This record gives sequence, C-alpha cells and structure tokens, in this order.
Amino acid sequence: RHAALGEAARARLAALGLTVSLRVGDGHAGWPEAAPFDAVLVSAAGSTIPEALKAQLKPRGRLVIPVGPPGGQTLLRLTRRGRDRFESRDFGPVSFVPLLRGVGTADPV
Repeated sequence: RHAALGEAARARLAALGLTVSLRVGDGHAGWPEAAPFDAVLVSAAGSTIPEALKAQLKPRGRLVIPVGPPGGQTLLRLTRRGRDRFESRDFGPVSFVPLLRGVGTADPV
C-alpha cells in the first residue's frame, strides 16, 4: 500500500541476497500479471478471503492468510486441490492489521 515501505523492503531483501518479486498495491487484487503462484503470504487480515488471491494460485498452490475481525482472527492455509476446490487448515488465533482496499496516499512516518 505504501511505496516507501515497499522500497525499504526491496533494499533489505537485496542486502540479504534474496531474489524476491515485490509489488506495492491493493492486496485484495493480488498480482494477476505475475500469476499463477506456488505460494502467497498475506500479512493483513480481511473479513473474507479475496477470490482474486485464490484464483491466482497454481495447482497445489498455497495461500496463507489471516481472516476475521479484530479480536477474532484466525490464520488459514488454503491449498488448491482443483479448479474451484481448496483444502483449508486453521492454525489458530492471530492478530494482524486490517487488509485495506486501495493504495495508500501518504506513506507512514
């Protein structure tokens, strides 16, 4: 959501010698231009799992995402088992920031 945070992450990952693709944008939409993915890790909780993220998984691809309202979130792992079939595993309660729509207009301080 915030370009400055994305650039800071990019610099840290490069300094560690990691080859990672990073995109700043609306997490609800995923990254359709780069799909399909083996795995997607979401670090903000939505009230539901965005369909776009599920659609961007490869066969046997995994999506790890916190889901639920503040104070009632759970960490889920979805594994694609077919075109519209997913296996879900619940890893228990967690607490994440909310998954917000759009791209941030001002970078946090």
